[in-house]
Amino acid sequence: MHPNREKRELQWVARQRKCLQLYFYRIDRDFGLMHLRLPTWLPLRLQVCVNGREWLARQMQRAGIKYQQQDNCFTSIADPEGAQRLMDRLGEYPWARWLNRWAEWVNPWLGPRARPRLRGYYWMVRWYALRKGMVDLRRRLQLRRAANARYLEALAVVGEECPAHRILDPVSQPLKEPRRYRALRPISPEDSPWFGVLLRGEFRLQGVRNQDLRKHLLPEPASDSSQGRKAAARVTRQLRLLRAHRLIYREGRTYSYRPTQKGYTVMSIALKFRQTDFAPLAA
Repeated sequence: MHPNREKRELQWVARQRKCLQLYFYRIDRDFGLMHLRLPTWLPLRLQVCVNGREWLARQMQRAGIKYQQQDNCFTSIADPEGAQRLMDRLGEYPWARWLNRWAEWVNPWLGPRARPRLRGYYWMVRWYALRKGMVDLRRRLQLRRAANARYLEALAVVGEECPAHRILDPVSQPLKEPRRYRALRPISPEDSPWFGVLLRGEFRLQGVRNQDLRKHLLPEPASDSSQGRKAAARVTRQLRLLRAHRLIYREGRTYSYRPTQKGYTVMSIALKFRQTDFAPLAA
């Protein structure tokens, strides 16, 4: 309760307060060591903390997959594909039933015999609200796999043995079909800044948008709407040029763009070329 001086009455106000927290540590059959945190104030928001790697380790033991584990990391896995298939099953785990069972164990106001009886929990994962009040990990697993795949694509160009001219020369030629586009100048001060923004780590997950490029490459705020439209049109033309050379692609029906495998290679080499110190090469 909090006094409202204007209305001269007490009101219910939701605020973050310090209160006594009860911790329960258990050994679960599937997740091993876990803990639950239950505050002593209403609405008794329960936190259940488990370790996905421990779950995978127990699954691999049952499946007969050999592995080595150091603390909370796997240093080697005999069958990575099999381990990945096991990990994919985590999205099909009966989370709601499992979580509700533990909630009834630690919260005395849950369960059929509780008086008074509170309503069940709406489960969330790291503050991320999920569909239908249940833990929908399948979507999260898909997003993480997609993110990991994009990082691997970016790392695939590291250590690739190929003369730079074989990679940069093709994009340094103008395009004539299906329409004419100018040649790129990969190591020029005009084109290389675009490469630097497109390869920024912050855009690995969501992709880069027109407004992101304007923010990093055209930092001067537009004085009026016409200048803003001109800046957006300039970025659009550059995106079309990079798409024509197949360095980027548009993500579905969104307004986000991502580098292609060719784009990672060309842009990474061009940026590295600009940063290379030629003095040791000439010695």
